[in-house]
Amino acid sequence: MLPAWMIACALLVLGCNSVFWNQRNSILSEFPYLMFSFGALLVIQRAYEHLSAENWRLGVGLLPSALLYCGYGTRTIGIALVPAVVLADLFKFKRPSRFVIAVIAITGVFVLVQGLLITSPKSYVNAFRFSWGTLFTNALFYAKALSYVWQNGFSKAAQIAFALFFTALAAMGFVRNLWKEKSVREFYLLTYLAVLFAWSAQVGLEDFSRFSLCTSFMGSRSSNEWSSP
Repeated sequence: MLPAWMIACALLVLGCNSVFWNQRNSILSEFPYLMFSFGALLVIQRAYEHLSAENWRLGVGLLPSALLYCGYGTRTIGIALVPAVVLADLFKFKRPSRFVIAVIAITGVFVLVQGLLITSPKSYVNAFRFSWGTLFTNALFYAKALSYVWQNGFSKAAQIAFALFFTALAAMGFVRNLWKEKSVREFYLLTYLAVLFAWSAQVGLEDFSRFSLCTSFMGSRSSNEWSSP
């Protein structure tokens, strides 16, 4: 758990940042997606703290399923949450648990109903064209995009220095967390980045904001762990 002062500093840096502040009056699906996706990660993370492979209660699975579907229903890239949950479950129990089977089944029903009655992501699927050139171009674009979070209007060098420092800190924290915990949080970041890098179109800064939030959290967490006695 991060100390209160570190949480306050992270919220201040992100909340007053121009990348986020300039979107405060915009109506974007990005904001509810952040709420649903991060809510799903939190609920699933806490569910696994007291869960065994054979343990299953309907009430435990409904809320994660609803949040997973709302994430997907708000932004199609929310589908990245599903393989993240499956991977975390397999690493924890070595085989699919009743919990993850039920959660994926319920979420699948919600997605199927949406596809039949409302809309389906056919246009996104048809637009997907994977190539190694696209992968490299997108990786370079998003690496540069991370520095925009630190725009200050005074010094380009300071912007790049802050971006490199906090990105490196976040990367070390991510690797450490993945090695120790292998939780849905880490697998979500991996699956999310895989979709971003492989997609033929670059989504821009507003869609990249959740990755900035994840890196900020992991960087703060790793600095707190390494500074603790």
